[in-house]
Amino acid sequence: MLLTEVRTLAARVLGHTDGVSEIDEDALLADLGLDSLAAVDLRNELAARTGLALPTTLLFDFPTPRALATELARRYAADAPSAGVTSDGPAGPETVDTPGPSRQVGGIEGEFGASGPQAADAPNADEAPDSLGALFRTACARGRTWDGMVLLTVAARLRPVFDRTGAHDAAHEPVMLTAGGTGARLVCSPALSAVSGPQEYARLGAGLRGLRPVSAVRHPGFEPREALPATLDALVTAQAGAVRAAAAAGPLVLLGRSAGGWVAHAVAERLESEGAGPAAVVLLDTYPPGHGDRDRALSVMTSDMLRRAATFASASPDRLTAMAGYFELFDGWKPAPLACPTLYVRAQDPLPGAEPAPPWSLPHAEITVPGDHFTMLEEHARTTAVAIHRWLGDGPT
Repeated sequence: MLLTEVRTLAARVLGHTDGVSEIDEDALLADLGLDSLAAVDLRNELAARTGLALPTTLLFDFPTPRALATELARRYAADAPSAGVTSDGPAGPETVDTPGPSRQVGGIEGEFGASGPQAADAPNADEAPDSLGALFRTACARGRTWDGMVLLTVAARLRPVFDRTGAHDAAHEPVMLTAGGTGARLVCSPALSAVSGPQEYARLGAGLRGLRPVSAVRHPGFEPREALPATLDALVTAQAGAVRAAAAAGPLVLLGRSAGGWVAHAVAERLESEGAGPAAVVLLDTYPPGHGDRDRALSVMTSDMLRRAATFASASPDRLTAMAGYFELFDGWKPAPLACPTLYVRAQDPLPGAEPAPPWSLPHAEITVPGDHFTMLEEHARTTAVAIHRWLGDGPT
């Protein structure tokens, strides 16, 4: 019963008119377009239907309908008597913060505006106080975010890894966000936050529906039992292979927001070296690698990203250590000039307490779009999508 309810509500929130038949029991909801606003909506719908107080990380800790229904059944059996269910119906949803222009957010990779929940819950009561996630949270709470990142970085070095020879098996097939249209396909690289993923670009894809196809890659190593890339070369080899699969349908444009732009640029370098470069590269509010993060002094944005990653992280260390491992991969990396044109899309509004992204040092065209680092892909996603589409359609130079 709960599985059917989850699938029905997910179909409604995601706008699938055919209902439950379009939501497979084992599909990743993020792959079906569940972004942060939709995750809040679905969580609230489920809370209202079950009367349960549900954590904001629910849709990320239990990302498929089957896993979600199983967790709801467990919670219902344990908590329903105290969750406010009465003969008049279930209790309403727990109040949560939703994205908006006035929210206080930050972090060069604090992608909680476009990929994660917007409000924090208390730490997992079942989590050991000396677990990796708990220690990281403690470091951030004490203002020792550098130490927290060092902790995660050392842990990431102990995880299983793949090298260039294993890159093909580690790569994920790109997630199709929208199909159709005559423009070159956009292939998007998620940022490197602990809660980043293809869902960051769900609204961008919706804004380009009927204009050009949009796909997003998934970075290997963020899910349980996945190996991390041992080197930047291994990562680029894996993601270049994933992008080539999308390129079979015609020309493509690589896009990345924040540090996702690093990945997009590095993959473009590789493809150009192989004689199969993209038509263009689009960077959305991407900071230069290592900007402000030197000599044990993290930038305001990076520090805030780490604190928020600590707040939203589940007890599983996979995403936290993957985040740290990916940042270490890009330590010292310098982007090289590209033969293809580059568009830099700058957010109009700076985040509170943070400076605007510094100029991109390599040759590029630049446009400014409404919104901040997060809202440019949320409530302003349609405007951002059209601006990118028009620049590409006008023949980038």
